[in-house]
Amino acid sequence: MTQTDVAISPPAQASRSKLWSGLMLLVILGFGLALRTWKLDKPIMWVDEAESGINALTILQHGVPTSEYLGLPIYENTLTDPWPESQEYEFRDSSYSKKGVAIYHGWFPLYSMAASFKAFGIEPDTDTTRLVAGHDLAAISKRSWVPRIPSVICGMIFLVLLFMAGTEMYGRDAGWAAMATAAVAVPMVNIARQARYYSATAMLSAACCLMGWRMFKRGRWQDFIIGGFVFALMFHTHVLTFAIACVSVATLVPWMFRHEKAIYKMLVCGTIIAAATIPWMIGTGFIGSAQSVPKAIYSMKFPQDLLAWPHKYWQISLLMVGGMLFVSLLQLRPQWFAQRIRDAYDAHRPALLFLSIWIIAGFVLFMVLIPAASLFFQRLYLGAVGPGIIFGAALFAGLGRMIGRRAGQTIAIVAFIAFVLVNTKAGYWWQRNKEGPRNISTVLEDMSHWKLKPGTRVYSIPNDHLTLTYYSGIPVQSISPVRKSFLDNYPGDIVLVMTWIPVWPMHWEHIREAAANFGVTLTEQEVAEWTDTVNRVGAARKIAPTVSSTIPDTKPLPPFAESIFPVQAEKTEKWNHSFDFNYMNPAMFRGYNFPDQFTMWQTFFYRFVDPEKRLGANRNYTDRMKRAEARVLPTMWTIYTSPGIDTKQASQAMESK
Repeated sequence: MTQTDVAISPPAQASRSKLWSGLMLLVILGFGLALRTWKLDKPIMWVDEAESGINALTILQHGVPTSEYLGLPIYENTLTDPWPESQEYEFRDSSYSKKGVAIYHGWFPLYSMAASFKAFGIEPDTDTTRLVAGHDLAAISKRSWVPRIPSVICGMIFLVLLFMAGTEMYGRDAGWAAMATAAVAVPMVNIARQARYYSATAMLSAACCLMGWRMFKRGRWQDFIIGGFVFALMFHTHVLTFAIACVSVATLVPWMFRHEKAIYKMLVCGTIIAAATIPWMIGTGFIGSAQSVPKAIYSMKFPQDLLAWPHKYWQISLLMVGGMLFVSLLQLRPQWFAQRIRDAYDAHRPALLFLSIWIIAGFVLFMVLIPAASLFFQRLYLGAVGPGIIFGAALFAGLGRMIGRRAGQTIAIVAFIAFVLVNTKAGYWWQRNKEGPRNISTVLEDMSHWKLKPGTRVYSIPNDHLTLTYYSGIPVQSISPVRKSFLDNYPGDIVLVMTWIPVWPMHWEHIREAAANFGVTLTEQEVAEWTDTVNRVGAARKIAPTVSSTIPDTKPLPPFAESIFPVQAEKTEKWNHSFDFNYMNPAMFRGYNFPDQFTMWQTFFYRFVDPEKRLGANRNYTDRMKRAEARVLPTMWTIYTSPGIDTKQASQAMESK
């Protein structure tokens, strides 16, 4: 008898299975890590990331995330709170309590970023008189990837938690499907590459789901103790998702009493959560300040807004709703289903019902509790994405079991991955690093050569002032909360970095085609030069009526170039109306007919303080900029420089007011 004729013993089979499982785990996690770290410094951080980065830098300065950086109040939210005591600012920012600390966003992600800054030697900027950008390209790259590391770590832990929760709530096939799918799913990769609270929220939501299930299923002391700390971290990451987790796990409480000393265990869990949250709420002034933030529900329209997200992502919604209906019928009418179907799902009905409750709670509580300024539907999935992935993985794993246990596991994983990838059509985050008008590196390069007079005030439109401040080290303030009287009468120079593109940027192919139509032959270099000229002149002509002079000037160009401007105007008009404003945020934008996206975003920040009185000719900077020189950059961003005014004249103007 040969060696091949000898049957493999059960211990050997178990060892081989364990080896393959370990290799599979390493492959999935390794590929997930590669997707999350590839070109981690790309693209440059967008405004919300810069906001979190600045908050984290204030921790390094003061030990807590405070409301000031580089000597300026930090503005990041829609304006709601008047500030009558300030001669300079008309409003406070509602993201901070009156005690001067951040309350709108959780502290756990901010402290994680602060720790990453500290570990890699990034220090906060402190020179409040700096008027020239102080960070080179290498520093900009480092300031992009370092604060994103905590999100990468949370994203990797999220994958492991999905595997653990899927395995415990359904089986290893669901665990593998959940982890493998999340490893490559575009939204999960993208949130793990941003210096925000998103990745930590998804991770802790999955952790709360797992610990809530363990409290129900096992009821050990360690489950309740660990659960208490996980829920406390969830509160300090995202309060709304904390509420979703509490409501969902509360539905399991009646069955927890079957465990020995259940009351004492639940009291310990609750005490840990209370001790970690209540003193913080009192000490920071969270309770009173949070109540003043307008809720989206008061500005929404029902049932249209409830159906907006499910309508846009109908395939995923169909899977979730169809799955929940199936689980409910399996619970209420099991006789309606064949034995093979019951065998695949019947033993796991409690877990599937719990996940269904979590998904429903995530949707409903988001709609009911979300602040109006945060009602962007792409954030809706954060509070329920972990349980949602587990639920979907279990549904597909059940189909795999019905096909056959060996082949079914592979089929379930591949089918779930394919379903998610097909129905999340966005590109990976690093693919957004294309050169173009929104590439802020050009304006940062321009800022590195500034030669401004001492005392010059630098402003930008919200919230690009946060990105400019974070990367340049120059104190750049949002123009929106500043009093018009202050801008009109400030004696020093004022620089306004307008990070809005007034016209659609024409491509070089348009230039070459227009030249050919007029019989003009251009070299490749001339095409590039004329593309820059046409775009900058087009922007300058749009701006010219509001300023004293422009660079470049608006004199006529050759006929072939002039023929491009009508096409540019048409493309600009289409571009300005290409967004579904109501879908983006119905609580903030419904009822407005915006002429362009710039007006839309200005309305966002003035939404609750009479935006009609603050837009168009009534903008707080309109009069001051009438004397400004507007210099259009190659990216079509514009630097407005308004010269200082006579101090005696300014004093007399202030007295007359």
